[in-house]
Amino acid sequence: MKALITCITGIDSERLYHLLVVEEGNPVIVESSERTIFNVGEAVDYSGNGLIALPESEKEIAESLKSAAKKRSEEMLRESPYSIGIRDIDEATERMWPNLAGAAGLLLHKLFFSSPIIIRFHNDADGSSGACAIYRAIDSLYQKTGAINGPRWIMHKGISYRKEDAESDKLFFNGFSSYDKPLLIMVDFGTSKDSNEGVKAINEHADIIWLDHHPLQEDAECQKLKYYINPWNFSSDSNYTAGALASIFASIFSETDVKEFIYSSMIGDYSDYRVKYEQASDTATILDMLTSDPEIIGSSDKISPKELLNAINGTKRQELLTFAKVTLGEVIDNSMKESKRYVTQNGMAIYVLDYEKVKPESRYPLPGRFSSKFMERLEEDERSGVIVMVHAGFYISIRSNVNSGSINIKRAIEEVSQSRPNLIESYGGHEYASSIKVTDKGYKTEVITLLVNTLKTMAQK
Repeated sequence: MKALITCITGIDSERLYHLLVVEEGNPVIVESSERTIFNVGEAVDYSGNGLIALPESEKEIAESLKSAAKKRSEEMLRESPYSIGIRDIDEATERMWPNLAGAAGLLLHKLFFSSPIIIRFHNDADGSSGACAIYRAIDSLYQKTGAINGPRWIMHKGISYRKEDAESDKLFFNGFSSYDKPLLIMVDFGTSKDSNEGVKAINEHADIIWLDHHPLQEDAECQKLKYYINPWNFSSDSNYTAGALASIFASIFSETDVKEFIYSSMIGDYSDYRVKYEQASDTATILDMLTSDPEIIGSSDKISPKELLNAINGTKRQELLTFAKVTLGEVIDNSMKESKRYVTQNGMAIYVLDYEKVKPESRYPLPGRFSSKFMERLEEDERSGVIVMVHAGFYISIRSNVNSGSINIKRAIEEVSQSRPNLIESYGGHEYASSIKVTDKGYKTEVITLLVNTLKTMAQK
């Protein structure tokens, strides 16, 4: 049986060869451990009892196998766009479908050629929902393709892909000798210049699929990628969550049901399209907790989607859900007592909370995510609108439910930053949810005072 060596791991006598062959008309992947030294891209005869070098043209065999893999990939892709019954989402999905299908085809190609794959996902309910959907979809492909190399999963803190992240990924990819370029998939990363150095450092070494829903920022290198996909570029916005985008991407190459993860991402990210869906809501709560503090289930910050899926589907699901709700409830109750409340002339309330005074023993809930939970509770009483500022360490997390055009927390931050640039190291977000990193902890009080006063002024307009 003619085969193409598509990937090699290990060294010398411990080399493991990944081979692409065609069995009964279908391309599949097999592996063989050999003492004989072969090279990636070499054509061999594979019998199951060893490899024998072929004198035939390697290019001819390679093209034949690539053609078979391409044909099979096309047959495996969903033809019509996935629909969830929400018009705005479904229409945006239809507009993105050619791009998503192209990205799915690329992933299948990498699987058939045993290319090393890294999938990075943001450590929140949105990013992890998308990661779980992709994990399930890829796992369902193993029997169909014979895929051997499982992706390396990395839960990523923050939404920036730094140069050091790129160097780490390159080091991993260098452990393989592969016929085709490696693949890097990014789920729920920001579209900002903060990732420029990382994108530049990895772009020549790997193909990249970047699934994002954050507002676009000028001069962000990731937007130049062939498979950079963001609802903002298709007449939609951040309410179409990254987890929903990743889940629908997964639906293209797998029949795995992704509905739960679409909605858990929307619920976890406070999308305007979230609906009452108890199972998805509970899943979002558990994912939010475990991505905040994996030690709760004895894992580490390297927790994988497999571990997350085991937790949300296992016998301890209800126990984890109860723990999350009780912990969150206690922190909210304490925050109601500890926060400072300011009121604008039009009745809008601004709450400021030092999270260090109320945080529990576990890392859950993280300050930024807690800001949204706290605001959700305050909305019950504050009918004229509410803004929440939760600060811990060098960071200030701000959330708003104010729909007035004059109130824009991102613009308020920009005004403070421009007037006192020495106080703020960095900031990001949008008009309803933003965060700040101060240059020194001692500056937090001054920054918060300036923000409160700026927002009060905006409320008068």
